[in-house]
Amino acid sequence: MATATTVFLFTLPFFTRDLGFLGEALAKLMKASSWTAMDVLAILFPARCGACGSRGGGLCSECARTLAPERFVLAGPPPLPVLALGRYAGPLRRTVLAMKRGRRDVALALGRLLAAEAGATGGAVAAAPTSARRRAVRGFDQAALLARALGGSTVRLQLDGASQHGATRAERLARRVRFAGGDVVGRRVLVVDDVCSTGGTLLACARALYAAGAATVEAVVLARAERSPR
Repeated sequence: MATATTVFLFTLPFFTRDLGFLGEALAKLMKASSWTAMDVLAILFPARCGACGSRGGGLCSECARTLAPERFVLAGPPPLPVLALGRYAGPLRRTVLAMKRGRRDVALALGRLLAAEAGATGGAVAAAPTSARRRAVRGFDQAALLARALGGSTVRLQLDGASQHGATRAERLARRVRFAGGDVVGRRVLVVDDVCSTGGTLLACARALYAAGAATVEAVVLARAERSPR
């Protein structure tokens, strides 16, 4: 979907020439104002709720009201407090899946909700790292987009591409996530991700941040899968 959108945006300036009066109007509006191709795209194809498909943005108010935020703790080590907007089911699951399929507007809507629920970060924010392949498929890094909505100074975590042959899943996660920059020494750091299932990725992030000198580490996610341990 991201590729198709990119092609459409690239060809839009040429496409408007073949839309008759409407095309001329759109072309003049883009030229005379600060409007971009994305603004025109929003008019031609109004955003729909990622959960129910109704018009009105990435997540409509009715679906947003179904969210049931919860807090839990991953046992670790180290123990990691986590805030989730709700369980990975129903409207929230459909919305997260829409984001994973490339709906950037849905990611922005969820980011605003996550920021409102988490409140002031009071420290630094780190997006859980994802692979280059997944970023390419979606057209953006969803965890990084969510992290920016929370504000705070940015901390970078990366996936180590070294071979993990012969290691257990927990060992692979622990070895793959590494600290890549940012001011964390003596500070509170908030790790951001989309879904918490086993909690392995979040715990690997926490261990890397503590090793880099963070004072405390917490996590915020969009959804908690049923099998997440307490």
